[in-house]
Amino acid sequence: MSSFTVFRRGHKWFVRYYIPKSLQPLVGKTEVVRTLKTNDHREAKQLAPSVVAHIQRKLGTVERAPEVSLPTSDPRSVLQEALRLRSLVEAGLLRSEGDPRSGALGADDLIDMAADAHLETYPDYADSADDVGFLQLSSEVSSLLGSAYRTATDPTYKPLKEWIDAYLAAKKDTIRVGTHDAKKRNLSDLSRAVGGLRDPRSITRKELNGYVETGLMRGGRKAKTVKDDISNIRAFFGWLQDREVIDANPSDRLMRMVPEDRRGKASVRRPWSRAELTTLLASSGADPRLHVTACLAIYTGMRLEEICALRVEDSEDDRLRIMEGKSKAAVRAVPLHPILKPLITELRQSSRDGYLIPKLLPGGLDNKRGHYLSKRFGDWRKDALAEAVGITFHSLRNTFMTACENEGAPKDSVKLIVGHSRSDITYGLYSTGPEFQKLADMVARVNYGDEVDALAAELLASLPTRLARVKAPSRRPKLKAS
Repeated sequence: MSSFTVFRRGHKWFVRYYIPKSLQPLVGKTEVVRTLKTNDHREAKQLAPSVVAHIQRKLGTVERAPEVSLPTSDPRSVLQEALRLRSLVEAGLLRSEGDPRSGALGADDLIDMAADAHLETYPDYADSADDVGFLQLSSEVSSLLGSAYRTATDPTYKPLKEWIDAYLAAKKDTIRVGTHDAKKRNLSDLSRAVGGLRDPRSITRKELNGYVETGLMRGGRKAKTVKDDISNIRAFFGWLQDREVIDANPSDRLMRMVPEDRRGKASVRRPWSRAELTTLLASSGADPRLHVTACLAIYTGMRLEEICALRVEDSEDDRLRIMEGKSKAAVRAVPLHPILKPLITELRQSSRDGYLIPKLLPGGLDNKRGHYLSKRFGDWRKDALAEAVGITFHSLRNTFMTACENEGAPKDSVKLIVGHSRSDITYGLYSTGPEFQKLADMVARVNYGDEVDALAAELLASLPTRLARVKAPSRRPKLKAS
């Protein structure tokens, strides 16, 4: 006898699959009927085998009975079984509740069997046959068993693992790829540590404290790294709280667990000295794009990726417009220092790819145009200033801000120029900032002494010609003389 038949109901054709007798008690059915979504008999006969194969694959997971395959000593095994039963319920191959009249088992019966198999591993189980509460189960185990029952029997219930997937999907198009990957990594580690099939409402602050202490802070990890991980976890639970999945955020005070050394220490990153700027700009053999980005950072305080992402239409005679950034404050108009204006005019006229800094190869998780240039800058800096410590490309921002302070520029105005938020209520909330011309006047007063400024002006005058000779790279190029 064939395991399936094709039949017509109204104008549509269906397939009826006969479930093997050995599986009928587990599934609670003798047959499964699926539509073939066609009016044509010949097409129905062609479609039926693939539909039947799909049903058989689903039934194959039922055949692995829980009492045979479960490692019963671990309470998390009950949650694993619950997830398997849930998939069968969702596929229509298993009932949520058993049928006492026919003797067919449901997901509720099977998860009870799995829970009983685990409880039998406790030494006092024989004395508690009439009262499981006599076992004095820990709150964690009780929570796990409750989550397992809801997972298996309630189609609307979502365990922690599914909420994490939903959160990451919701954030995917609103954050950078690198940020998304960091969140995914942190939340996946959390899911493995506390149990991904648990009810998010059952996760306590005590558990998260333990996870931070034994997981995130292991191996002497830096405080900033640990805090970044905690921030991602806290954002996830805040997202659940906003959706009323949980009443309170159990991760609210986790930051307090990270020890901070409040003793005074020299800053790791520092501004460049004038002597170091002179040495860097005077060094030969550098890619001209490195010279351009360095000079722009020195005289505007812009971030590397902000500079590399500048398009021709983002520039005007007296300013550069940052159209997208790491925060709302990063979106701004940056006044052009007088020393930069001739160069920007030349770059706008000579651009062939639409960018002010031409022929950059994007890279990294976020496909940033400054990815490889950042690495090459590190090589250039080490070659020119091998003994220097604490200076990077980003510390050119420190250098610019220090120069602004030396010229007496107001702090809130400098924040507008470099893209930092103004958090105070007076200027940050009620003021949009001083007129652009006043910001431009502040930038124009920035100087690094006659030697550095003269060297920069001479260097910038030669850059358009040197940039025209640069070839578009197909990989990270090595430093070459130009």
